[in-house]
Amino acid sequence: MNSTPDASNPRWCQIHCAIGDGANLLDGSGGNFEFALYIAGKLYGGAILTRVVDGVTSIVMQTPPFLVPANNAVTFTVYSPNGYDTSVNVSTTIFDIPAGNVVQISNDATAADNLEAYCDGTTPIPANTTQIEGVDATDQLAAAVTGGDTYTAIIKHTTNDTGHGDTWIVEWYKNGEPITSGITSPTLTVTKLSDSSVLLNAVTPTQVSGTHLWRYTTTASRIVGGADYNAVCSATIDSATRTGGGVLGRDG
Repeated sequence: MNSTPDASNPRWCQIHCAIGDGANLLDGSGGNFEFALYIAGKLYGGAILTRVVDGVTSIVMQTPPFLVPANNAVTFTVYSPNGYDTSVNVSTTIFDIPAGNVVQISNDATAADNLEAYCDGTTPIPANTTQIEGVDATDQLAAAVTGGDTYTAIIKHTTNDTGHGDTWIVEWYKNGEPITSGITSPTLTVTKLSDSSVLLNAVTPTQVSGTHLWRYTTTASRIVGGADYNAVCSATIDSATRTGGGVLGRDG
């Protein structure tokens, strides 16, 4: 079979093939029958489809739906493994899968045209994240889909044995750029990994004026050598809570 479904538009199509459809039947030996679908001379899916046929004298084969670009020829060929199947009646029909009557769906010509374009493959279907859930979930999904903003917090620690104090420095970044303003409600919590004891519980660091650095200094609650600590900071940035941190120790 050779057919060009539409010279001007892409079409979704499906092939129905009846073998042994009439007086001249298959010889009944069965075996591995091969079905080859070509679109514009190229083998569909990159492989010939093989079906094991039992000892019957007639079969029906249908392809899954496939998209045919405008003005592309479709060729469908059947190969029998049996030498006696030389004059078998074969009826092959290519069907144009109709799109829904989108005008009747909404009675909106623009919406109908858009839906038709999505259905026939000429326009990619957009993701409307606004209608998935609430605003927060929408913002998060939209950021994930579009490669949205990335917020990073880096925590550093310094020890001053002369002054008997520990200083914690928090640096906030947005898409790799330092954030120097718009940060509110910052907190810092530090926990000892070995026993989960809390060293600092949601203390409030103070911004170093004119920089992206936030500092907290203490002489009371200090880390000790030979131990690891999990430092976590959070703050409100761009109307959402951002969190970051890492593991630190006095020994490096």
